[in-house]
Amino acid sequence: MQSAATDILKEKHLRDPFTMADLHDTFARMLQSFMSGPHHWVNYIVPETASAYKELTPASSHIGESLHPSATGKLEQLVVETRAVLASDDFSRVAEIALKNVTDGVMEEVRPHFDGGSSNGIPLAKILARVAQLSSDLLEEPSRNRYIHIIRSLPEVELFYRLLYANMPLAP
Repeated sequence: MQSAATDILKEKHLRDPFTMADLHDTFARMLQSFMSGPHHWVNYIVPETASAYKELTPASSHIGESLHPSATGKLEQLVVETRAVLASDDFSRVAEIALKNVTDGVMEEVRPHFDGGSSNGIPLAKILARVAQLSSDLLEEPSRNRYIHIIRSLPEVELFYRLLYANMPLAP
């Protein structure tokens, strides 16, 4: 997401005035950049292989140490299955819906900063400060996190997981 934001905002200046419409358009372009391409965003969540996962594991962690061959095979299977779900068109649609709803939530939080401002907009620097402050809320305790509640309440998310788990084979 940071790469998408950097790319979209690279020609903007901190003094540039932004309106709510400008901000919404900018968020929409960031989401489009983040979600476009052959699921490149999946690589940030799950590496392509279990060996790549082990390379990412800190040296102090016991996870990256030599795994028993059967454990390595299970990890590889888990990575492959996880990537298949995340790279699916169904998950991409659900992720896009969720991200758009979270974006709408952020827009609601930022809206009061535009009230009483110039009709020409307010400087990007002021908006970025508020959005940065809101982004710390994303790390908040899940049970109190407004954005997680937004995602959980989406019928598309519930349906996706219901279908995913209904089609999973039972463990031996």
